[in-house]
Amino acid sequence: MLGKKIVIKINKQKLAEVFTFLENPIKEEKEFVTKMVDKINFQKDIGFAGFKDKNSLKKFLTWLVYNNSKVNIWNSVTLDECKKKISFVLRKCSKVIQKKTIKIFIFPTISEFVINKMDGVSGFSPWKNTILLGVFRTENWSKAIKDTVCHELAHALALNFNRRETIGDDLIFEGIAEHFREYFLNGQKSPWVKALSKKKARQIFLEIKPMLKTRSHDLFRALFFGTKNYPLWSGYAIGYYLVKSYLDKCKEKNWIEILKTPPSKILREATI
Repeated sequence: MLGKKIVIKINKQKLAEVFTFLENPIKEEKEFVTKMVDKINFQKDIGFAGFKDKNSLKKFLTWLVYNNSKVNIWNSVTLDECKKKISFVLRKCSKVIQKKTIKIFIFPTISEFVINKMDGVSGFSPWKNTILLGVFRTENWSKAIKDTVCHELAHALALNFNRRETIGDDLIFEGIAEHFREYFLNGQKSPWVKALSKKKARQIFLEIKPMLKTRSHDLFRALFFGTKNYPLWSGYAIGYYLVKSYLDKCKEKNWIEILKTPPSKILREATI
């Protein structure tokens, strides 16, 4: 199953090309990651699965698959199961995808954080029209993969029009992705949105406001992954409330236009 490719279509529209690497991760991290990367060819539109070179992809996959985990069992999911869940989401969002073809790469993960905190599914969109998933079978993985694909799809589409260059951009991108997921999957607030009350979100937002136009990897990690100063997932909750205030002013939710809107514009007009 290493590097197997499938195509997802609706009528004659090709919604996605899905590349799967659903093998049991072996203890030798470098060997397993190298084996996967060797199966990923350069594509003119997305590079190496959204990365500019194989070394960058290797570093990311080592983190995605292993993340210093001590888990030594692999609860596999099947290609058919993944295809059904992904197809469900893409069909829901097909009008927003328009004529684009989304490239989705599915990898195994034994990350304890992903297994215990994210119901076994992690996602990342490093480049336009590109989604990378890490998957481990848990009790709720089938819901988690649909939620994750929908969230990451918002990023993958928005990156056709805007870039993530500042902390402010990050907040808006994540807020849009959560509202996008709720809208198309009729979902409820995610655990990361519930991480903060609106009052606490406002307090942290006012604290970081002077730094919104900067690119600080330390602040990003603190806001989105938690430190002693900020609860885990604070950035997602802040972004959610900011984007909600902007969307509440929209007469109708035209998601194509929302995804095209510069994050800086939304940030200027949003309140919390």
